[in-house]
Amino acid sequence: MTKDGVSRLDIAAAERAADIETNACGETAKLEKRLAEEAPDYLTRFHSREFSSIRKAAIAAGIHQDSHSPLMRLKANWRKANANERRQFRRWLKS
Repeated sequence: MTKDGVSRLDIAAAERAADIETNACGETAKLEKRLAEEAPDYLTRFHSREFSSIRKAAIAAGIHQDSHSPLMRLKANWRKANANERRQFRRWLKS
């Protein structure tokens, strides 16, 4: 409890709610809305701190792709690679 009688857990929950609402690109708020509509149990699990972020809860629920996965990074980097780099990568795969 703090001096004014508010529990630290209540403060932490309020801070998390504020973080959700003030996400710069609005993606977090959109993900929270989608979770509420499509997978409310995952939203409940997020609020009970089973997931460290709304993004991770959405990935677990299957409504958001993990853009940090090795496959997604490979695809992104493949598009950036020039012909020589792609040729070298193919050689490496065969070895």
